[in-house]
This record gives sequence, structure tokens and C-alpha cells, in this order.
Amino acid sequence: MATVAQREGGRGRIKSLDAILATAEKKSLKRSLGAFQLTLLGIGAVIGTGIFVLTATAAQKAGPGMMVSFIIA
Repeated sequence: MATVAQREGGRGRIKSLDAILATAEKKSLKRSLGAFQLTLLGIGAVIGTGIFVLTATAAQKAGPGMMVSFIIA
């Protein structure tokens, strides 16, 4: 276990740089997303952003009747 020093004033703890680097060397992330998954993630982000923009535009034009305008459309 890495040693953790008490911070001045007693408001928290800090780890030494050597302990941080040793922990970083032990743990590594494995790549698990391929090109297809990343493409779908990007498409989902664009569609999600479009939904938020559409909602803001509809709220400006339809006001409180926005939900009714969504149902009709």
C-alpha cells in the first residue's frame, strides 16, 4: 500500500508522485471499442444533440403547447 502524507492544515491527504507513477504502471486500460462501436457512438451523439436543439426551437415557437405540437407532428 502506498504511503499517503497528511496535507498541511489537516484538510486532506496527498500521495507522493512516486506512488502515483507506480500505481499508473500497474494498471492499464484495455481497448474494447472498435471502429463500428465508435461510429455508432458518434451517430448517437449527433442524434441526441439534434433532439435537444429541436426541443429548444420548439419551446421558443410553441411555448407551453410544445408537447401538443410534438404529438401532432
